[in-house]
Amino acid sequence: IIPKSSRRFIIRIFKRTLTFKNLQRSRCGVVNLTSDPEIFYKTAFKQTSGLRSLRVKLFEKARTVKAPRLRSADANIEFTVNKIEDFGDLRSRVTCEAERIDFQRTLSAGYCRGAFAAIECIIHATRIQQYLSEGRLGHAKNLIALVNHYRDLAERVSPGSKYVSIIRQICSQIDRWRSPNEGLR
Repeated sequence: IIPKSSRRFIIRIFKRTLTFKNLQRSRCGVVNLTSDPEIFYKTAFKQTSGLRSLRVKLFEKARTVKAPRLRSADANIEFTVNKIEDFGDLRSRVTCEAERIDFQRTLSAGYCRGAFAAIECIIHATRIQQYLSEGRLGHAKNLIALVNHYRDLAERVSPGSKYVSIIRQICSQIDRWRSPNEGLR
C-alpha cells in the first residue's frame, strides 16, 4: 500500500492472484492492518494452510463495501477502486479511495518494510566498518550486497521516505570506508 493522500492510495498487485481478480470484479476491497504475525500468516496463506474452516471466525462483512474484513485487525480500510493500470507484465497498479477507516486497537505505526530495511542496513553497516578495518574484505562484500538489496527494497516500498534517506546516507558512508579497498565495488 502506497499512500498518495489522506484517502487515496495505490496497491501494486500481482495479476495472477485471487485478490487481483476480486478487485477487478468487485471494484472494492478492504485493507486489513495487523501487528500479529500469526494472523498475518493465516490470512496471507489461507488457501494453502488448510484454514478454510476458519474463514467464518476470521472474517466479517465490511460496513461500506461488498468485501470481507478481518475481525481481529488492528485497523481496516474499506475502499473502492478508482483505476486499474498495467504495471509491467506481472503486476497492476490499482488506485483506491478509502471509504471508511476503523481502528479497533491503537496502532503505534503500520508495518513498513522500509523501516525494517533501514534497521538491517544500520546493523550491517556497523559490521562492514569493522570488517573493512580488519581487512576481512569477503565478509564486508557480502554485507555490502545486503545493504544494496535493502536499499533497493526501501526505494521500491517507501520511495522518498526517511528510511530511504537513512539508507542512502549509510551507502555514502560505506563508499567512504571502502575507497581504500576499491576491489569491493
